[in-house]
Amino acid sequence: MTHDPALARSNAQFISRQLEGVEFNPNPQLVPLRPVILPHSVRTSLDDATKFLTALIHRVCWDLTDDPVELAALLGLRPEQVPLLEAGGRHHEISYSACNGRLDLLLQGGKPVFLEANFSAANVGPVATHFQLAAYRQLYGVEPLVNESCAGEPFEARARFYMKLLRERNASPSVVIVGQTDERSSGDHRYFAAEASFLRERGFRSSFVDPAAMAELRGKARYSIAMKHFLSEYWRPLGVPLEAMAAAHSETFFFVPDSGRSLSSKLVFAWLSEGTVPLTPSESSFVRQHIPWTRVVRDGEVEFEGSAWRLRDLALARQESFVLKPLTCCGGTGVTIGMTESPEQWKRLVDEAIASGGFIVQEFVANDKLTMDFFDTLHNAVRSLEVSHVFGAYIVDGVGAGVTVRHFPDHGPAVVNVDLGASLNVVI
Repeated sequence: MTHDPALARSNAQFISRQLEGVEFNPNPQLVPLRPVILPHSVRTSLDDATKFLTALIHRVCWDLTDDPVELAALLGLRPEQVPLLEAGGRHHEISYSACNGRLDLLLQGGKPVFLEANFSAANVGPVATHFQLAAYRQLYGVEPLVNESCAGEPFEARARFYMKLLRERNASPSVVIVGQTDERSSGDHRYFAAEASFLRERGFRSSFVDPAAMAELRGKARYSIAMKHFLSEYWRPLGVPLEAMAAAHSETFFFVPDSGRSLSSKLVFAWLSEGTVPLTPSESSFVRQHIPWTRVVRDGEVEFEGSAWRLRDLALARQESFVLKPLTCCGGTGVTIGMTESPEQWKRLVDEAIASGGFIVQEFVANDKLTMDFFDTLHNAVRSLEVSHVFGAYIVDGVGAGVTVRHFPDHGPAVVNVDLGASLNVVI
């Protein structure tokens, strides 16, 4: 909020201390100084569209089948990617698969355009958001919007969700956060302890435990709810006792169930964009406005901008217009933006995608520019920089739960993801 170097340096140091142990900023030379502030009309549109799309994805997927195993297969998931599928029962999978989500989007002319949806609790955004909001509150007195339909941040939204579940089950107010401190994104114990501390301040019994400790708790210090701070597919290679996790579902409500991984498949966006699933007129209108042209990569004919093309010919002729994404990737793994590749490399990747059948091609979204203020620790100066970015809109049980922005200053890598080194900030 200031261009005075001494005050800006003090603010940057305060922000960094507040987020110590949370890897919100892999580039310590440039510390974000303030939140991103969107016009009220834009933020309202973003929140409303996030809620609409979340409900649409949930309906479309479960209208296809009420069998979680069949749905996972339809959406391109391998059994080893969803090893805890149905551990909590079929109703659990269906009802709560979209209960905790982050929808990635860009703004184009102030309108939200969604790139993908991720339904899990395994990301750093909620933790960083909690500490960043606290820092900005103390420095500048800024607060996120909080009301019945918007909780301001994921921790608050999840606390509301927990209370609803506890009332429905007449259960004690206890929540366990399950995760591993040696995960690459976690930083240290504070990363997981943050939400447990937040909940204790609100009267819950809560703590963070690792998977082995969770297995030992069965029948002893029982918790009503377990927040699964992981994707099941990545735990078996680490030796995590998934069988014990599955058994623990009998006495503890786990979320997000593995069907959240199914609903996160990029194939859903291809279905919506192509209209291969039943949509109402209002849903079709929403898709046209808010989802880019998306298709499964296969050797066949598609329509693009009113003309018929063989998909391969279209992808090669309009290379700069498209992005390739694996159906079930996480963390930006395997995502390729056409304009960043040589024609030879792009052709090879397109042909490999056609052969595999496991990719979508999505129209590249030319987004609105975003400038952020940073303190440059090397040059002791405030810098306003245009950033490569993507917004992440959080939603919990249909309630808006805050928005983050992942970013690279000075036009960093084209794929903007925390796992690829992006920094995090909050949106007010």
